[in-house]
Amino acid sequence: MDDLVAVGHDSHITLNALEEIAHELGSMEPEERRRLIEGLDRVAAQEPERAAWIGSIPDALGLDR
Repeated sequence: MDDLVAVGHDSHITLNALEEIAHELGSMEPEERRRLIEGLDRVAAQEPERAAWIGSIPDALGLDR
């Protein structure tokens, strides 16, 4: 999505989406963050080709494991 902000004609929409995601992540309780990370871990286990990328999402979002 970051790339879309830089080059996309819908960059305003993309930037708004990123801001909304950041807001939601920032307002999550620790238990909610833990469940999100666990859910991503389950998805990564079912998607071996993309497991490394999926597993990197929490770090990319600044979520503690």
